[in-house]
Amino acid sequence: EALMFSAGLRLPATVSLAEKRKLVEATLRELKLERCADTLVGDAVKRGISGGEKKRTSIGIELVVRPKVLFLDEPTSGLDSYAAYSVVENLRQLSAVGCTVLSTIHQPSSEVFGLFADVIFLSLGETFYSGAAADLPSSLAAHGLAPPPLSNPADHTMFLLQTKPVEELQRVAAELNKKSTAAASAAAAVDAHFAAAGERRSLATSLGAWTGSAPRRGAGILTEVYYLARREKNSLLRDRAGLVAAIAAPCCLNLLFAGIFYQAGDRERPNYQVMTHFGAISQIAIGGMFGAAQPLLLSFPLEAALFKKEYGVGTYTATTYFAAKTAVEVPKSFLVAALTWLVSYWLIALEGPIILYILALWLMGFAIASTALLLGCLVPNVEVGLQVSPAVLVPQILFAGFFIKSEQIPPFLRWAQYLCSLRYGNNLFALIAFGPQETDSWDNSTRAEAELLLELNQIEPGDWWVNVLVLASIGVAFRLVAIAALSWRAARTA
Repeated sequence: EALMFSAGLRLPATVSLAEKRKLVEATLRELKLERCADTLVGDAVKRGISGGEKKRTSIGIELVVRPKVLFLDEPTSGLDSYAAYSVVENLRQLSAVGCTVLSTIHQPSSEVFGLFADVIFLSLGETFYSGAAADLPSSLAAHGLAPPPLSNPADHTMFLLQTKPVEELQRVAAELNKKSTAAASAAAAVDAHFAAAGERRSLATSLGAWTGSAPRRGAGILTEVYYLARREKNSLLRDRAGLVAAIAAPCCLNLLFAGIFYQAGDRERPNYQVMTHFGAISQIAIGGMFGAAQPLLLSFPLEAALFKKEYGVGTYTATTYFAAKTAVEVPKSFLVAALTWLVSYWLIALEGPIILYILALWLMGFAIASTALLLGCLVPNVEVGLQVSPAVLVPQILFAGFFIKSEQIPPFLRWAQYLCSLRYGNNLFALIAFGPQETDSWDNSTRAEAELLLELNQIEPGDWWVNVLVLASIGVAFRLVAIAALSWRAARTA
């Protein structure tokens, strides 16, 4: 699935789906991943494939697009000796069929070191040795630095670089590099070729598939959205514990609210109060706000690392990434909104069409989620996001109209309410519960109390569409800013 995702988005649109599947199958065979092809990769929480298989999967994700150059950063780190050998042996086989493979490597075993054709050792930022791996022992021996019998040439060389005086290392390096002209000759030939053709390019441009600087050459917009939405959907459905929690938490929480505010909307009760009725609605709105924001604040900063990597190699754009997330998020948030009101509407004895309450909470959740996404794009990690979130979410409660009426807020702070989604969601709930269509049949004193509530919160009965428009605008605008913010952060770290 991961390999098909890479092939589907990064190979040209001219490559058919059948050809892409053949490439994926061939890559699985080349990397000896057939046995675990249908196994979840896993993460820090879920068990999945082994460390060596994960490394080979990472290589396969790049290899499936058949690059001319493969550049890896310590592909054997964290692996046991055999897993490390298997990974490098796979890379050696790739190099034998025309793929140039470059890799940094940390403390290779003698078996792994023997698989490399050419190596470069660095000391204090300068080249100490550059040449064939097989020639390293004899080259060192020529300067009285021969590795002991049965020792690892790589370990021996690194030990020398850490223990010998700098002057001696510089002298030996100067002698060794006199004989290592292959790399310089190759670079000169490449420079001459591009200069003659008028196409001289930097290494970053030549390897654009790795740096993200080359023009994108993969799938179209709809294909990107399809693959991204499918991955998002699979991730949602496979996280069974998270899915159950996403459904059970609002049900349990709103059952508690409904118990506390039991029959608060029943006007026939002798102790009925409009403010208690409004408090019940406001409390459900506040719970809906946190329910929409918290999951994204916890998960999105973690997803951003994967986005940066895939965005950096041109797998997809930020716009299609957010479009796919929205496509999966919208039906899920509608389900949560429906469950919220289904468990509380009749227990609280609310009036007004339940579908309007559901749609209002759904729209408010979309706007709140956009706020959380924007915050997730701006913070570097989950911890910072959780620390900053109260500064974004708590003011929403203060401007919602329950604790303090809008006209009582100082004018120099009143402008902030126009950025608070909870405010407009609560306005819609108030209009559904206390609008003229509901209160016309109420007794005069209760109707006057409801009208005063709307007046003090500056809610005009005929302006329901304004609240809908503002919520939709906040949801769309904040997502557009989030797209720009995430693209900017990804470009900075590319």
